[in-house]
Amino acid sequence: MIKNNKKFMILACLVLFLSLDQCLGLWARSLDSLQDGTEVAFFSLINQDNPNFQYVNNNYTRDDTYYGNILFGPDSGCPYTQTRWILQKQSDGSFIIKTPNADAAPFFYLLNESQNRITVSDLSGVQGTQWVFELISEGIFAMRSLGAYFPPDDSVYAEGRTNGIIGSSPNGGLSNPGTLWKIRLLTPLPPLLTGIIPVDPNAPRSPQKN
Repeated sequence: MIKNNKKFMILACLVLFLSLDQCLGLWARSLDSLQDGTEVAFFSLINQDNPNFQYVNNNYTRDDTYYGNILFGPDSGCPYTQTRWILQKQSDGSFIIKTPNADAAPFFYLLNESQNRITVSDLSGVQGTQWVFELISEGIFAMRSLGAYFPPDDSVYAEGRTNGIIGSSPNGGLSNPGTLWKIRLLTPLPPLLTGIIPVDPNAPRSPQKN
């Protein structure tokens, strides 16, 4: 019994140590911070004073059989399991942004669908799933897709909105605060511990679309 308790305490300490490591994520300051395989959480500057709508959730809210919105949610906290995304760099320098959340299956790839919907797709090669990060100032980024899945195709900048919805806009940068983002750099979750790092079951869930 004592041996089992000792093993449990060692495992608990290891999980705690690795969980704390996830909380030490730094903010990206330049484009060099964003590389293939980098794990991140996207923080909305337009909602920085609203704790309910600060981070981009990595699951989607279904509003019909096939489509769902990616919405804002609160800081899900260490180790950011509800707001974690993985960057996959392409040969042209753009990125595919993938959710590691198995609940979103088979829709894993962040998609600029239209002006009023950022969602996820099961196809990584469709128009709207390739993104380019633009450095606006040190530590502040805009996220530009290579096109919208549905017209108007010039609505390419991911645009956070104060009602919790994420859409897209043709105008990005300082003139449009909704398109300004900070990017938290996260340490990858250890594969063997991904399923056992504790997540608060009572944590706030995604805001529902009106």
